[in-house]
Amino acid sequence: MARDRRCKPGSHRRSAQVGSWHDAQDSATGQSVTIEAVMNMLADILSGSSDLFVPAFEVWIGQQKLDRHIIRDVLDVSFHDSIDELGGFSLTLANWDADQYTFSYSDKHIFDPGQRLDIRMGYLGRGQMSWMIRGIITDLIPSFPAGGPPTLSVSGRNRLQDLLGQRRSKVYPPGMDTDLARQIELAFPDLSISVDEGDLATVLQLQDVVQDNEFDLVFLKRRASQLGFELIVTETDSGTEIHLINSLQCRGEPLKLVYRSSLRGGPLLEFQPRFSTARQPEALELNSWNPREKTAISVRVGRNDLRIRDPKFDSDNIATAVRKRLEVISSEPVQDEAEGRRRATDYMERIVKNTMTATGRTIGLPELRSGCVLQIEGVGERFRGRWFVTSSDHTIGAGGYTTSFACRREEL
Repeated sequence: MARDRRCKPGSHRRSAQVGSWHDAQDSATGQSVTIEAVMNMLADILSGSSDLFVPAFEVWIGQQKLDRHIIRDVLDVSFHDSIDELGGFSLTLANWDADQYTFSYSDKHIFDPGQRLDIRMGYLGRGQMSWMIRGIITDLIPSFPAGGPPTLSVSGRNRLQDLLGQRRSKVYPPGMDTDLARQIELAFPDLSISVDEGDLATVLQLQDVVQDNEFDLVFLKRRASQLGFELIVTETDSGTEIHLINSLQCRGEPLKLVYRSSLRGGPLLEFQPRFSTARQPEALELNSWNPREKTAISVRVGRNDLRIRDPKFDSDNIATAVRKRLEVISSEPVQDEAEGRRRATDYMERIVKNTMTATGRTIGLPELRSGCVLQIEGVGERFRGRWFVTSSDHTIGAGGYTTSFACRREEL
């Protein structure tokens, strides 16, 4: 999946919101910075003559960009995405108008649930503002604390919320699974679905596929999972796109993060890996039944039969730890031995992918999203290598712009 790498890591010490500049204080000298100095700095940034990257964001309600006076009241803005759940957003606003002596937003209809809200994040200057989410407001939570000013939290989910509108029961005729995605795409013209057809699983002819009282989104994720795919949501200038990808087929240039060094890649501020063999088997056995041929189907897949490989540093240790452990699946309907082997392989690969997992944090990188691949360096031989991002959290607030993420080790 293509990723824009043009937003290079830079300083994130000063936090700014589009259209809201205030008197600031220089962090090094502690002296006040005049409006003229700030405007000169802004002019240098916008002209491209400065290397300073200033975190920034934009918020759109419907088709209108949020006014500057409202943006100035935004205390923080965050975005979350994941391969396992709907992506979402959150805004926290100061909810007190000292001039009018009244609440600024909780009694107004600006952020009513059900409205469309879109967010872009990135940097001014030589950086880039990227679409993070096109969403729907679902929650409005004011806070009236005993001490401190009132605030208002606005949160919601991405446009895939539309695919949770109604449970459906439907039988899809024999055909390619790509056709199933196209039928859902036609039903929701605001969404674009892209399928990576480099994997043979997408072109396998299937018998009737049944959507049994399921939401369209749940059905699509289930079918994608059965074929070894992850459902990834991205935002472009043209709209929301759903990508069905196999993480092992991601061949693009990985995003490089280096611990305690920003000279050779993006700075990896924190990294907490976990290496566990507690639930790792040596092999997986799938037992099923062919109702047409009245024959039993049984296939067995071992770790050495997979596309994914155990890291060389620990391959012998893992082999010893999982010896004689067998995972058995007996409730998966398959049509023949070939489909059974494919299903067993997909199940086994998903288990092996969780041998090593990790969480981390870096400076704000808009391109670091679920579905992208990282090359982690500077953490020793055992944990350096290829990691697939399963979730990300982007936050712009008083501390600047930071990105937290979760990932899993995937060596090919």
